[in-house]
Amino acid sequence: MGCVRTISYSVLINGKPTKPFEAREGLRQGDILFPFLFVMAMEYLSRLLKQLGKLSDFNFHPKCAKMNLIQLGFADDLLLFCRGDVMSVHMLFDRFQSFAKASVLVANLSNTSVYCGGVIHEVQNEIHNLLGFSKGELHIRYLGILLSTKRIFILTKKVVKVIEATCRNFLWKKDKLWVKWIHCYYGRHKNMFEDVPKQASWIVQKILKATKYFNEAGYILNEVQSMEKFSTKQFYLKLRGTFQKVAWRKLVCNNQGLPKWIFILRLAALRRLYTRDRLFKWGVTQDQFCPLCEQDHESFSHLFFTCETTAQLWKKMLNWIGVTRNPMAWEDELQWAIQDASGSTPRAEVYRMLLAVVVYHVWMERNYRVFQGKQQSIEVLARLIVQEIHFRCSMKVKIAK
Repeated sequence: MGCVRTISYSVLINGKPTKPFEAREGLRQGDILFPFLFVMAMEYLSRLLKQLGKLSDFNFHPKCAKMNLIQLGFADDLLLFCRGDVMSVHMLFDRFQSFAKASVLVANLSNTSVYCGGVIHEVQNEIHNLLGFSKGELHIRYLGILLSTKRIFILTKKVVKVIEATCRNFLWKKDKLWVKWIHCYYGRHKNMFEDVPKQASWIVQKILKATKYFNEAGYILNEVQSMEKFSTKQFYLKLRGTFQKVAWRKLVCNNQGLPKWIFILRLAALRRLYTRDRLFKWGVTQDQFCPLCEQDHESFSHLFFTCETTAQLWKKMLNWIGVTRNPMAWEDELQWAIQDASGSTPRAEVYRMLLAVVVYHVWMERNYRVFQGKQQSIEVLARLIVQEIHFRCSMKVKIAK
């Protein structure tokens, strides 16, 4: 009786088997099992390193001893920390080798380096000879963060921006590793917000000094620290102050159209489009005639929708969605849309998209004729607008129904 050496599978589709395919080892990229297997493997490494920390001959990194921190993992990257003595490095390397034998996950020699800070050259050479890895030089950037022998702090760029803008309360939510590290080394036996530690990195100092924005927003530091929930939105609104909202905001903010349509619609609502009457005042051009109708001077009010060409296009589109009225001046069109198309019904959403796409294509057709000497008929523009609206609505389930 022979052993089965090859395995193949076949899938039944509509009751018929497909062509057999061979079975192979490993996981494909994106397989849902991969995160679970990765966590299982790294859990074994974590246990090995925790046991290592209990040994008296092993010395933690000076800035990691209070938290018993030896490793940090980021996806397929691994950082290992210890004091720069041969014994500690040797013990740490032995534990990693045990993990490598069990998991078949070995260090990539071309992408692995050893970084030393405050270690004499003789000891550094002995460590490099022991490990066989290349010697790394600080300063370096890791995950976008600058690392040096004096200032090593892990913080994502996104978090830095959020903290600078709104001073979020990360520093008293102690469920994050780097937050625990900050409190352990800088927040012990003193108020680090009032007495900012000078030995801290510039990022940490910037975060701690950002508490000055609390007074501007009307908050007290002790009250914020005692809060169970902190709303960044409310904090930002108090810093910004109150401003009067424009009446046409729902035409832009609640618009399901493409971003480029909404952008041009917003410029049109603000009357910021560079029409020829504005360019003439600035001395940019001498030609003031409308490139669409070639009869009257081009101005914003003329382009939307007093121009004969744009008026025909807009009326055609209004009839297409069942709105039986004549085109009006731009201010009247905005007011009509604010009153009758600011709701959440599918009809209102389609009208907002239609207004945005028509304004966009009118402006683009105007630019094509001015800068490229090309033009399209009203029928072609109308057909293009209808196709884009149909495609956009098909992506929105509520509107499609």
